[in-house]
Amino acid sequence: MPSLLHPSRPTGVLAMVLAILLLAAPAAQEPTPDQDQREAQEPLVFRGGIDAVTVDVTVTDRNGRPVTDLTIDDFEVREEGEPQTVTMFRLVETGDGTGPAAEREILSLDEERTELARLDNRLFVIFLDDYHVRRGNSMRVRQQLAEFLSSLTRNDLVAIATPLSGVAGLTFSRNHNLTSNTVMGFEGRKYEYEPRHPIEYRYSTLPIEQQEQMRNSLVITALQNLCEYLGTVREGRKAIVYVSEGMSGYVPDGVRTTGTWQGSTPLSRPNTPFRDSMDFFENTSLLSELESRVFRAAARGNVSIYSLDPRGLSNFEFGVNDYVDPDVDRRVLQESTDVLRVIAERTDGRAIVANNDPLPALRQMVRDVGTYYLLGYTSSRSPRDGRFHRITVRVRRPGVEVRARRGYWALTNEDIERNVRASRPEPPREVSDALGSMRAATNGISRRAVNTWVGAERGSDGLARVTFAWEGATGGAAGTARAIDRVAIVATTRDGVEVFSGVAPRPGTAASGGVVSFDAPPGPLRIRITPEDGNGARVDSDETTFEVPDYTAVGPVVTTPFVYRGRTARDMQQIRQAEAPMPAVTPTFSRLERALLRFGVHAPGSTPPTVKLRLLNQLGDELAALPPPRALDDTGRYEAEIAFGSFPPGEYLVEIAATQGEATATQLVALRIGS
Repeated sequence: MPSLLHPSRPTGVLAMVLAILLLAAPAAQEPTPDQDQREAQEPLVFRGGIDAVTVDVTVTDRNGRPVTDLTIDDFEVREEGEPQTVTMFRLVETGDGTGPAAEREILSLDEERTELARLDNRLFVIFLDDYHVRRGNSMRVRQQLAEFLSSLTRNDLVAIATPLSGVAGLTFSRNHNLTSNTVMGFEGRKYEYEPRHPIEYRYSTLPIEQQEQMRNSLVITALQNLCEYLGTVREGRKAIVYVSEGMSGYVPDGVRTTGTWQGSTPLSRPNTPFRDSMDFFENTSLLSELESRVFRAAARGNVSIYSLDPRGLSNFEFGVNDYVDPDVDRRVLQESTDVLRVIAERTDGRAIVANNDPLPALRQMVRDVGTYYLLGYTSSRSPRDGRFHRITVRVRRPGVEVRARRGYWALTNEDIERNVRASRPEPPREVSDALGSMRAATNGISRRAVNTWVGAERGSDGLARVTFAWEGATGGAAGTARAIDRVAIVATTRDGVEVFSGVAPRPGTAASGGVVSFDAPPGPLRIRITPEDGNGARVDSDETTFEVPDYTAVGPVVTTPFVYRGRTARDMQQIRQAEAPMPAVTPTFSRLERALLRFGVHAPGSTPPTVKLRLLNQLGDELAALPPPRALDDTGRYEAEIAFGSFPPGEYLVEIAATQGEATATQLVALRIGS
């Protein structure tokens, strides 16, 4: 079968795309020759709302420099030839990476949403398609991507995505060194089918071609969801760097595969008289799915896809270990490259293919999204038909070049529902509560003389052993954090019964806080806090409440985790040897520090519960399974040590789960990791 873009064959990939577009956009007017020439030079489509439409426009002078002094009256916008009234106008210029806003790390979902909405930040997602990249090629391209990331500024927000990562776990960062570390772990798996994910186990026994088609479907779904989510964060431009050697609708004869039931034997398909035609229609189906799902989602989300082929300048697709016919080898290489070109062209991106040095093209991508005009209008046609609507933009100034989106796909009710599903879900209530408590502890430092923490573990006679800890808050209300000598507390139950009245003193002059423990019954506990100086004078006053757990309840229970802070192995040893070590009051750690978690797990009967630890993101999704905790004794006391050196800055949760039979008890520890 000849190449799909071979000159002797008119039914190539681009011809198929053209046919698909004619079917997908029946409402579009027949283009004139002038339109065809103009559209070949202009970007493609962009995001459209139900009635509100936005379009970004790049205007450059004869030397290619951006023109930045235009006004709203200089623009003329038409939809399907009908003039539209521009009601929104803004010149978008990316920041230079300096200033207080650019210096801030993104540590929470709220901060991330704020930064993503800022038009002076550029947004990039690097999509690492490990399904369609050979392992050797992934090792080369990850070095090039790391070099590219090192050239970005603090106004460039970057996230990493994979076919199975999902938008819920998408995390944007301006710390490009940490992002580079993630990219350096990229490992291609093209033609390697050993399952590593529960989804992959489900289809691991299918024939190779069906597994490959399943991989294509997963990539297309991930790209669609990613484009739809990016469309919800803001109106301005967003870019995806799609790192892939291109998808294909079939697997040729002679390919050597690994991780399958047939071992490393080269693939041999049944020889049928219609096999070439089947391969052709498989590729047609692939492009049709890209058009109906990814290209439309990119248009509506104002997302451009820059396809990056890690093969570079290559004359062959397969190596000496494969037994692929040379003509088929060249055809597969051409077809996969064509798919990358189509993805870029159909989403207003650029195809970085047949290029051993992608860095200049990647830097051009940065310039593409750097300076542009953002125009908005309410469509006089009010389309809700799900069809393509052509837009033309002109500038009333001679001698300039205008590059603008040439249309949008109107939304339908089904599209609106899909966009809602693509938005980040709200985290579970317990996750929100844990993060809220942590943020209250860290964000209120400047308003208090001391920061406090309260925890509990199982006591005797149905009581709980409550621990109160404090530390001086630098820059607190009194402005004399080091002058706090002790904190007097009075703890009373809901009924006003006093269960403790005393002080938590500093154990020494070098200490910055103190700790005290007492017994209390289950239920709400009201604690009045009075920091005092060395003369016994009151410095400040505050009040907090704490729900004392009932550790006599039926079923497994996990006590409040006590978190201790250290930097070295010696610090951890001293904490373990101390009779009453000082818990970490504020849950903010640097990446050079470690946390030691201590907690109790209690359950009825003689069968001990199974205890597991997981690292979660701010939505409550699992990031990684942590090593199991170590039992300290036979009374149900455990500890676990966590190092933060590999953690990007942000907010995390450690979930402690104790399971006995079908019953499970959990505790969440919220932590903030700084730089």
